[in-house]
Amino acid sequence: MSVFGGNYSSYYDLFYADKDYAAEAAFVRKVIERHKPRARSLLELGCGSARHAVELVRAGFSVTGIDRSAEMIARVREFAGGSA
Repeated sequence: MSVFGGNYSSYYDLFYADKDYAAEAAFVRKVIERHKPRARSLLELGCGSARHAVELVRAGFSVTGIDRSAEMIARVREFAGGSA
């Protein structure tokens, strides 16, 4: 049985509701700016519901996210209004 099957995607955001995505994305942004200051595009592996990606886009990055779960990608597209 795969952890990514079944109802996983419907519980993902509930499970991580208290996660500080903005603070985590700010940390990632600082690391990127320190090591590759001109970087403007990112590839996020295992993007989940793309909450980190949203914060990084707000910070001026172009983000491409991929996830093993088709259900998670569907949730991202729903969240993004079909533009993802």
